[in-house]
Amino acid sequence: MSQLSRLIPTSGPGSGTVTSITFNGGLTSTPDPVTATGTATLDQTNLTVLDGTVYWDTGTQRLNTTATGTVGQFLRSGGAGVAPAYATLPSNAISITGDSGGALTGTAFTFTGGTTGLLFSGAGTTETLVGTLAVANGGTNATSFATTDGTVYFDGTRLVTTATGTAGQILTSNGAGVAPTYQTGTAGTISITGDSGGALTSSSFTFTGGTTGLTFAGAGSTETLGGTLVVSNGGTGRATLTSHGVLVGAGTSAITQLAVGTTGQVLTGVTGADPVFAAPAASSISITGNTGGALTGNAFTFTGGTTGLSFGGSGTTETLSGTLVVANGGTNATSFATTDGTIIFDGTRLVTLASTGTTGQALVSAGAGVAPAYGVLPIAGGGTNATSMANTDGVVYYDGTRLVTTAVGTATQVLTSNGAGVAPTFQAAGGSGVTSITGNTGGALTGALTFTGGTTGLSFGGSGTTQTLTFAGITANGGTVSLATDATTSTINIGTGAGAKTSTFGSTNTTSTTVISSGSGNIAMNTGLTVDSTGRNYNTKQPAFLATLNSSTSNNVTGDGTTYTIVFANTTFDQGSNFNTGTGVFTAPITGKYMFNTNVVLANVVAQTTGQCQIVTTGQTFEGQYNNPSLDYAPGNFFSMQNTVFATMTAGDTAKINIILSGSTKTVGVLGGAGGTYTRFSGFLVC
Repeated sequence: MSQLSRLIPTSGPGSGTVTSITFNGGLTSTPDPVTATGTATLDQTNLTVLDGTVYWDTGTQRLNTTATGTVGQFLRSGGAGVAPAYATLPSNAISITGDSGGALTGTAFTFTGGTTGLLFSGAGTTETLVGTLAVANGGTNATSFATTDGTVYFDGTRLVTTATGTAGQILTSNGAGVAPTYQTGTAGTISITGDSGGALTSSSFTFTGGTTGLTFAGAGSTETLGGTLVVSNGGTGRATLTSHGVLVGAGTSAITQLAVGTTGQVLTGVTGADPVFAAPAASSISITGNTGGALTGNAFTFTGGTTGLSFGGSGTTETLSGTLVVANGGTNATSFATTDGTIIFDGTRLVTLASTGTTGQALVSAGAGVAPAYGVLPIAGGGTNATSMANTDGVVYYDGTRLVTTAVGTATQVLTSNGAGVAPTFQAAGGSGVTSITGNTGGALTGALTFTGGTTGLSFGGSGTTQTLTFAGITANGGTVSLATDATTSTINIGTGAGAKTSTFGSTNTTSTTVISSGSGNIAMNTGLTVDSTGRNYNTKQPAFLATLNSSTSNNVTGDGTTYTIVFANTTFDQGSNFNTGTGVFTAPITGKYMFNTNVVLANVVAQTTGQCQIVTTGQTFEGQYNNPSLDYAPGNFFSMQNTVFATMTAGDTAKINIILSGSTKTVGVLGGAGGTYTRFSGFLVC
């Protein structure tokens, strides 16, 4: 019953007293159930295998035994609902890989220390490394060091220690094959070089101040300079100075300190002695004006003389008042009567005319002694002496008093004189016609005339009294057409006149060649294109720019993925004025193909992993190379990016530079430099 009692729990999840026990699962009892004492019997029906392992059979709900295993086998689980069974351990190889060489693979290994001086020793699953590691393998080849605080050195076989030196001794080599030892140092030589003179060389020195008034004092390795520097060596010769005192030189002797003056005293010189502070003596004051001699004294009277001005005041202030006369550059007037009135001199003072005149009137002189007045400008003064003209499109003539207009004639009438004292009038033309025309060369033409251009390519056309000269062209078969002139500057105008014109210069034959020659000079066009005598050409109106960042670094603009537009605030050149330095944006003035280039230098690049430089136009964003700045940045955390693009742009399209760095915080800046040394943006119209 003592074995059975172990099966009865002493406590459980509930509470109370056990009054009976019923056995099952291969156990039976007498009596059944057991209420006080009894005997439990194990049913051995399923326990038939000698040396088998007992397990609980969930199917029969009783204990059972496995088959007996052979030597070396291990008990392996069959999983839920399957009995465990003994099985042979599989023969698996073990792979061991060291720091170098190939892997070791097998089931049995031998470890050796090679030439290292180390050995492996052990049994079972443990190997212990013992021995002394050789110098060639990073060891000391020593099992201990003889001297505490001794210096370690190599004796050719192992590391050993020297004997310990005494205080102040130095480690001294004794040559090859002999151990170094600590020895007392020999007296050395120190060289000291001052600002002038030769170097001092010895092991013992004495410092003196000479005649400077300074002294050296100290002990050990420290010398302290003391004393008072004399005047001849740039000092004052005094150890202390009085606050607010004035210093006076005394030759090479110590500077003299004057007694401090009291409020209001002035420093007064004394012949042959030091100056002193004293109350100012009553003295004269000298006043010098622009002209005349100086005024000297201690009392003065100021007058305005004949200027019309006077002085008045008291104490230290004199106030100038009165009216400055004309003779002294004044107006001799206290006010002007007429706002916007013209100022004249009336013989006494400047005054304004009573009338300001009306728009368009002229100021007309009335002669000496009489004020001028605004009115109609007379003929004698270059005017018309008229306030208006009667007839629009009438011919102006002089009627003896003023300029007037004739009545307007009708078409084809001619202005005809009617004799002295009578106004001219428009009348029908007489029948006599043209009597004579004389040109630059040849005789005079008389009678009825016919005009031709001859072989000049010019022709006359018209009717009535008008002939119009036109240019139809110049034809010279097999020859040269020359427009000769001796003028320094010659002009040939083609397609002039009102309205748009299209002029063609050159041959209409598509197989012909047109040659324009300027001798040794240049051919210049008002479009800005110039071709020199060697065929080189340049165009001063071709859009081109170089923008730079001349200022210091723009800090903390990107680094966290922020897109930053660089504002290039300077231009080395901007042909056509198309670059805005306030925004860093170029605007295409015409449609065409443009080439853009940029170089950007960044600062404070530390941990950013992605960097990109973009050329952004209105129609497209051109991505530059992608970089990893954290791997590529230069010493000093600098990093540069470039981009070049050939872009099609329409007039009004824009181009700018964006940079984007990401992978870290917003610490990256754009580096500027004088003349665009680092960061720049350029572009030009190609075609």
